[in-house]
Amino acid sequence: MHHASGVNKMRQQRAPYWVPLELYTLSRVLSGYIHCPTEIRLLDLLNGAGSLEHGMNYGFLEFIDISASGEEHTYQEGLREYIRKAAVQLVATSDVNLARGVGAKGGAKLYPFVPKSAVPVSLQLQTYTLIGCAHCSQGQSLYDVLNEDKLFIPLTGVTIAHQYGLYATRPFVAVNKEQVTSSREEDPARLAPL
Repeated sequence: MHHASGVNKMRQQRAPYWVPLELYTLSRVLSGYIHCPTEIRLLDLLNGAGSLEHGMNYGFLEFIDISASGEEHTYQEGLREYIRKAAVQLVATSDVNLARGVGAKGGAKLYPFVPKSAVPVSLQLQTYTLIGCAHCSQGQSLYDVLNEDKLFIPLTGVTIAHQYGLYATRPFVAVNKEQVTSSREEDPARLAPL
């Protein structure tokens, strides 16, 4: 009985600001929850926007209720870990709307709408290869997106390949540009599911 009430209490504390996601680092993949107010987009949180207004630390992410893969498989209810953003290779969500903040709700637009085109790309990181779509403004190339003054860039419809052949697909991924070793725009006709 005591354990069940503890789980319910933790779930109440998570909603609505604790968002489920995966953090990919060099040595492991962490699944858990990150604190992201509903009015902030995940990408803005990762890039430090709103950090002063919401008391968020720019350099680290607070991650709770973590299960990890890598050398060991662990899970601990209520476990908090603080992870340096620079060490994160990518952040993935299983629901594309989790990343959009208020913009995920119909009619609510706190952000200026900038039309963008989906550009098929592949990005090589030290541990992972990502195949998906970058989103470029008119006249913008992947090169321009990679050189913007932001640490994380968004990709959608992403296939994640691990150096050991493990694959996953996610509708939204935020990639740490500092972890990208090479990239290229792909011919849409050449892209096929792995």
